[in-house]
Amino acid sequence: MWRNNGLLSIRFRLYPSRRTEEALFQHLDLCRWLYNRLLEELNKAKVEGAKLILSKVGAINIKLHRPIEGKIKGLFVKRELSGKWFAVFQCENKTVPLSMVDRAIGLDVGVTHFFV
Repeated sequence: MWRNNGLLSIRFRLYPSRRTEEALFQHLDLCRWLYNRLLEELNKAKVEGAKLILSKVGAINIKLHRPIEGKIKGLFVKRELSGKWFAVFQCENKTVPLSMVDRAIGLDVGVTHFFV
């Protein structure tokens, strides 16, 4: 069992027949092919100046309020309920471990009642 964002996922074992298993393999092959084609399209996206260039869409004005660091691994174009559009970049980023300190720190998490 896995818990993710308040959702509970429960894994059950399947016992498909040979015919059903062949259909599942065909479906997985199609999904893999589609994923690879979409990945190729993503690799064609570029940022030039203040423009995001998407193949089959064209140039879109973008406000880069911070530099894109690391290798871009994915891009989502998203429209919020407000009608505003966003580009969400997924970047490969090297994590730097924090240095150890010899003293304690305190965090205010806004807890008004503490229950033991």
